[in-house]
Amino acid sequence: MLRSDIPEMAKQLNRVADVYDRKPLTDGAVEAWFDTLKEFRTELVQSVLINVPKREGKWPTPHAVWKICNEAEIDRREAMRKSEDAIREKEIEFLGATERGREIIDGIRKILRKPRLTPIQHWQRIIDAPLQVRQGDPGYPIDSKEMAREALSKLMGESGGGQRIPSREPGED
Repeated sequence: MLRSDIPEMAKQLNRVADVYDRKPLTDGAVEAWFDTLKEFRTELVQSVLINVPKREGKWPTPHAVWKICNEAEIDRREAMRKSEDAIREKEIEFLGATERGREIIDGIRKILRKPRLTPIQHWQRIIDAPLQVRQGDPGYPIDSKEMAREALSKLMGESGGGQRIPSREPGED
């Protein structure tokens, strides 16, 4: 809810107060209600306030209305997640309809099953990779190996690992 929704919320709260033969709410009371319910969508809060006389036999507390709104939001998010899961499942089904699609899905699953590298393993792989320099390349592979050495030396200093990091690649002279 936004601050601009306070007057409309105050009107609705005062209508509910009339139903329960209560005095109109003060500005401070409306502010307290707003602070309690501001995390929810305006439409949801208004809907709950309109339906309070159907649910409650007595004047509701802000906490009771908050609980109703929270349960409604949880239900909405779960329904949205189920809908997204169904769409994702259909997309996978559609992709798997062809031989190439099944190959792609199998490749993705294979990648996801691989164990993840630790940061040390990642940087060591970059250092150990063969140097590939293309004509006109401004030294990117060499820079990436140097960056990997720096990152690895920092990690080794933090972890206290005893692995030796080569200071230079053969042929970099």
